[in-house]
Amino acid sequence: MEPVTMKKVERDGVKYRISVYHDQDAGDPTREFDGVGEIYSFCSRHRSYDADARAREANNRDAVPLGYFEHGQCVWFVFGAAPPGADCPWDGVPFAGLWVPDKTILDEASSLTGKDRRDLMWKRAAQACVTYTQWCNGDIYGYTVERLESCDKCRAVTAETLDGCWGIYGSDEAIREAEAFVATQ
Repeated sequence: MEPVTMKKVERDGVKYRISVYHDQDAGDPTREFDGVGEIYSFCSRHRSYDADARAREANNRDAVPLGYFEHGQCVWFVFGAAPPGADCPWDGVPFAGLWVPDKTILDEASSLTGKDRRDLMWKRAAQACVTYTQWCNGDIYGYTVERLESCDKCRAVTAETLDGCWGIYGSDEAIREAEAFVATQ
């Protein structure tokens, strides 16, 4: 697999190579992580489609309505908070699905009522939309950090893998995490 980006870093005279790759094995964050909640689409073409989603809204005071926009890549967002340019009537739907909290979020909100509880639910729904959108668009990465050594005689370069991590949302974050590892060396 070819890296998406590669960066050479030097620290205390030692050279390192950071390689960032697409993580093609990342699972749906709404199903794999606690504290994300679940996203249900009203569209039968979506993986998150649920024929009973509208009934969930009626029966769940914590459900948050979501909008959807797609033009090349998709964007999920909390109803009424479409990002700039995502209000096109041909490529977007202002009410396209629902976010429903999971047990972790319900536990977090157990002492809240009224506006405070609703604000927390909308905040968590917005966070889930960002994460879920990244997953839908394949914006998940892994990195490796290698220490590079050059032979003075033959100029051959050898690389020793020191660290690697996968399942990172956003390529910039993958680079930051790899650089943080190098800083500890």
